[in-house]
Amino acid sequence: MLLKQPLLRIDVRRQGEGIVLSLDGELDLATAGDLMAEGELQVASGYRRITLDCGCLKFCDSSGLRAMVQLTNLVLPDGEVSICHATRMLRRLLGLTGLDARIPVRDDETVPTPAANGGSRLAVSRPRLGGPAVARPPGPEPSVVPPTG
Repeated sequence: MLLKQPLLRIDVRRQGEGIVLSLDGELDLATAGDLMAEGELQVASGYRRITLDCGCLKFCDSSGLRAMVQLTNLVLPDGEVSICHATRMLRRLLGLTGLDARIPVRDDETVPTPAANGGSRLAVSRPRLGGPAVARPPGPEPSVVPPTG
């Protein structure tokens, strides 16, 4: 029996005072709701600086672009959504639609520094295949420690 792979995998990691949502797969009518649900969850957790890592995004249609705009509207006026590692296809779409003027495209994953809006936050790692979220305090990434037995 073959397991069906999700059309879009979203990995979440903390970067400075913001988060990076790494998108792997297709962002379209069938999956745009997944991006919005994850974005809404992160905004509700206090994040206002979100970077979409689109280096592994294989396809994006108007529904995907709409989700990016909705996510941008969700964090305004004190936050920002940006895109990093945009594929050639995505850069073309953003340019043709004029969204490149609204959603900054960066070459790296650097999350913009928030304006005087600090505070302690938790980082959340959420497997997209139905696993539970794991929250950890801000700070360096934890080391992998083998279980003791």
